[in-house]
Amino acid sequence: MLQNRTWTDETFGIYKNPIDKQYYIGNTPNDIRDNNLIIGEREYEGTPGLWELIISKKPYDDIYIDEDFANYAQILVDTSALKQNNNPIEVVLKSSRGWKWGKILKNIWANRKNAKVRESTRPL
Repeated sequence: MLQNRTWTDETFGIYKNPIDKQYYIGNTPNDIRDNNLIIGEREYEGTPGLWELIISKKPYDDIYIDEDFANYAQILVDTSALKQNNNPIEVVLKSSRGWKWGKILKNIWANRKNAKVRESTRPL
C-alpha cells in the first residue's frame, strides 16, 4: 500500500503501526472496505480526492473537491493527527516545514475548534 516513501505522507496520513501491524491515521486504527476508509464508527467515501489528501505529501488541488477537504480535515481533528504523538490531550501541534503543513494543514489546525471546520478551511 505505502510503497513510494518519497511522496507518501506517513506523518499526517496513513502509517503502519510497528507494534500491532495495523494502519492508522493519528491515534486511530482504520480499515479499508470497497475503497472506503473506515475510522472508528465512521465510513468515508474513498474518493480519489480524499485519498490524494490522505496519501500525498503534496496533494494536487485539482484532484480533490471541497467535500474531500472537509472530510480530511474532520479525520485529522477526530484522530488527533495534528497533535504531538497523536495525543488528544496534547496542546502542542505536530507542525513541520513541509509543503503540506504550510499550504493545507496549518489552516485545519487554526480552525480545529471551529464547529464549521468541515466547511471553512480549504486553501484557495
